[in-house]
Amino acid sequence: MSTDQIKSELVAIINEVLKQEVDYETGHTIIFVNRELNSFTFLQFLVGVEDAFDIEFPEDLLSVGRFASLDDVVDYIQAQAVGA
Repeated sequence: MSTDQIKSELVAIINEVLKQEVDYETGHTIIFVNRELNSFTFLQFLVGVEDAFDIEFPEDLLSVGRFASLDDVVDYIQAQAVGA
């Protein structure tokens, strides 16, 4: 899966969790700058990512601080695909 495909899927997950339409840059700002995702919605986002990409986040990574940007989430997904 390409980086652009992963980004598109992440935006779709953000849209579902927040119940609003955002693009990638807005999604990045919502999560990592404005912190509009609280701890509950951030976990919903991660569960959506797990389901969409058939990966799991270890408990020690279940923190907004671990992922400073959506690009960090993309990198993690790609690393899991390589390691699979």
